[in-house]
Amino acid sequence: MRCLGFDGSAGVEFSLDATVVQGTWHRNKDFVVKAADGYIKLVDKAFWPQSFIRDGDRVRAQGRTVALTNDIAKGFVNADCFNIAVVGHAAPEPPTDATIDDVLAGKYEWQPVRIRGMVRDVFSDEIDHLYQHIIVSADGRSIGLAVNEDEKHRDKLANLIGAEVRAIGCYSPFFSGFRRLSRSEINMRSIDNIEILKPPPKDPFSVPSIASINVCDNERLVNLGRHSAMGAVIAVWQKLSFAIKMKDGDIVNVSLADMPPPACGDLVEVAGLPDTDLYRVNLRRAIWCKQSGASRREPEKPEPTNAAEIFTRNGHSEINPKFHGKAISLRGTVTGIPSAGMNDGIVRLQCGDFTMTVDSSATLSAINGLEIGSKAEISGTCIVKTDSYHPNEPLPRIREVVLVVRTPSDVRVLAPPPWWTPGRLAILVAALVAALAAILLWNVLLRRLADKRGRELMHSRLSQEESKLKVQERTRIAVELHDTIAQNLTGVSLELDSAEQLARKDLDGMLSHLGMAARTLQSCRNELRNCLWDLRSRALEEADLNEAIRRTIAPLVSDVNLSIRFNVPRRELADDTAHVLMRILRELVQNAVRHGGASSVKIAGSLEGGVLQFSVGDDGCGFDPETCPGVLQGHFGLQGIRERVNQFNGEMRIESSPGKGAKIAVKLFVSSQKHNNP
Repeated sequence: MRCLGFDGSAGVEFSLDATVVQGTWHRNKDFVVKAADGYIKLVDKAFWPQSFIRDGDRVRAQGRTVALTNDIAKGFVNADCFNIAVVGHAAPEPPTDATIDDVLAGKYEWQPVRIRGMVRDVFSDEIDHLYQHIIVSADGRSIGLAVNEDEKHRDKLANLIGAEVRAIGCYSPFFSGFRRLSRSEINMRSIDNIEILKPPPKDPFSVPSIASINVCDNERLVNLGRHSAMGAVIAVWQKLSFAIKMKDGDIVNVSLADMPPPACGDLVEVAGLPDTDLYRVNLRRAIWCKQSGASRREPEKPEPTNAAEIFTRNGHSEINPKFHGKAISLRGTVTGIPSAGMNDGIVRLQCGDFTMTVDSSATLSAINGLEIGSKAEISGTCIVKTDSYHPNEPLPRIREVVLVVRTPSDVRVLAPPPWWTPGRLAILVAALVAALAAILLWNVLLRRLADKRGRELMHSRLSQEESKLKVQERTRIAVELHDTIAQNLTGVSLELDSAEQLARKDLDGMLSHLGMAARTLQSCRNELRNCLWDLRSRALEEADLNEAIRRTIAPLVSDVNLSIRFNVPRRELADDTAHVLMRILRELVQNAVRHGGASSVKIAGSLEGGVLQFSVGDDGCGFDPETCPGVLQGHFGLQGIRERVNQFNGEMRIESSPGKGAKIAVKLFVSSQKHNNP
């Protein structure tokens, strides 16, 4: 939208008075205004989510334009508003009655419109499940409606499929989210903007049959509403797809919207949106039900087939589509089976020079006992998977041919795999190489063991000397405490006794003794602070908090992979805060290593607005926070942490379960260094 002198470039500051055409709603912070020379899409950075801007509000907005990632939308104005004032209100701009053709032609960009059509489909956004999309068709054209509604409205919207409706919303000519090249949509405020003109059929299956479709224009075909088909299920694969064979012998591929598939042999009725691969008309986003009073149909007897008949025609390598929907059987060697934990049921069968993909996802028990290298005969329905028609492609491409297993009896093992296989030969060679490597390694380890014993002896003697030095240092501190603080406290006691004796006789003498006692206590305080400072870990003297943390917990994690990412400058934390932080981190890491058996520990933290947040995560054995041992069981670690957290009116959250590690997050409400240090 080229207005207000904008040319689509970013960083242009603006100030405007305008009328809101479509305001903010739910979690949406975008709104559209009508200025003197056009419509503009703005993003509310000032009010949201505390308040909402309504349709019809007169606003005065200031902000800056932003770059658009959608190349198709170049030249349109998209801006962030940092200062918005509502200066009045008027009746909202009435919507314009428009056809889908007119809207898609760009005649009503950003304007409120009212369109009419039949609801073809309803689905939730896969990125934001609260965002619902409704596809409406009229005169062979379709357009999407978008509404931000809670999950409780999802079923109500789904029940609109097949209804003729009239909807009101603001037309957006491009999509500004992750899907940069998405189709344009009409954004509606709520589900109340949809008026039902003709309700959907009470029976969702009372729709025209696909046999009635006689459309040569494939673009019009894919815009038709729901159609139905009846037949027997001849193949089911990958949970959301199956194929039916109708009475006239036509095969219809069906992809489901969101429901379990039927079983092979069921006689079903299906309703869905028509689609085509140019071989047949298929149904997508379908629903199904069993035909009333119908019994199951036994699978067709398979016809023995050579894979070359499927993958060659007239001596050339090409897929023969006539096998689609046929019951066939193939013999070959199993070259691939699902790996452990996989339930896709995909098996590879080597049939001469060709490899056939076998899909047993609907009958997983059929492949029990299959081994790579075994000879097998597998029966089923041949499915030729073909892409759907697209106007920009000359022809839909055949993606692959699969043999879909119908019943457990469709898979028959003819011969087990041979005992002597290339894999087992490789294991034997690997074992011999491993034995030779073990001998060489033994010699290397003996040499290293001798070196290690020598280093251990050296470290032992160094530790003894270090212990002697520690004892000497402790003795020095004890003597210092005795000669300074203890003596001073004795003097204070004597001065107080003298002051008590002079309380009724000599007031000046009493005050003199009390003053001497006060000065002596001040001296004791200074001496005690110096002693405590000497006893503190030197880690607190580090300018880098990451290094301080590493030095504090280093003795606990010698064999543990440690990751520290603490984005907090040391100068921003008071000493007492840093001291509590170190004590908590040391306790958490010790728990992770000692009790959790962790091999990896991650520490992260940040400081924002006077709130210090940090967490310790590990890959240990984990525990149940509700039943973990506590004080009554002699475990004081977590209780001690909680008491330290409570000193800062903080919070502690534990995320753990047995076998899945643990993560403990702590939040402390602290002040900056300059306000908290003595």
